[in-house]
Amino acid sequence: MFRISSESDLLRTFRPRDRRVFQPPAKVTYPLYVRDYLAWPDPAGGRVFVVFPEPTTGNALGLAFRDDTGDTTSSLCEWCHSPGKPNQVALLMCEKSSKRSIGTWLCRDLACGTRVENAADLAGRNGVDARKAVLERMWRFAHEGLGIERVPND
Repeated sequence: MFRISSESDLLRTFRPRDRRVFQPPAKVTYPLYVRDYLAWPDPAGGRVFVVFPEPTTGNALGLAFRDDTGDTTSSLCEWCHSPGKPNQVALLMCEKSSKRSIGTWLCRDLACGTRVENAADLAGRNGVDARKAVLERMWRFAHEGLGIERVPND
């Protein structure tokens, strides 16, 4: 669990390149206590945001994804391994640099934690462990795909 004290603290979790497109979640009161991660869509559409803890320090990291799907085939989410139709799973892109973006197939709403927890509960497995596995996949994308080594303290 981590705490976000204000909208400006939430904004600071994002990389500078993502701050320019940042849109705060609607109807949120601060301080905000986050169980494992926070995800929300841009009200204008076309983007989705996620904030999750870096595994070694626990410092929050925010990423802004752009929905770049033009495909009409069903896909599998890389974080929760849920299959979905094009309106459920999409190619979401993150800027790595001004000239390069990295994409992966993810649930459009990034509600992966809820999905894996529900599936684990139905199968009689531990939902907490399933959510932890999603967080590990989030960090792997940030680390391996975007080259983020660790999240510094403020």
